[in-house]
Amino acid sequence: MSEKPNPRVRFNMKTGSVKIVGTVDIVDEEGKIIKTTDNVKFCGCKLSKDYPYCDGSHRAITGDPKPTIS
Repeated sequence: MSEKPNPRVRFNMKTGSVKIVGTVDIVDEEGKIIKTTDNVKFCGCKLSKDYPYCDGSHRAITGDPKPTIS
């Protein structure tokens, strides 16, 4: 049985978003698992309607086109 690779964290210095590639547990302040998810992206601009998750709202201030591959 093979082990899953460690998740990778990618920072976007322009928007402040943080993308975690791989499987991660989202936990509350007490450490209780809220959900387990793959490839999650967190908002850094605070414009997201789905905050703390990124919904691409930063494009309004950065002018970046919508990516074709996430």
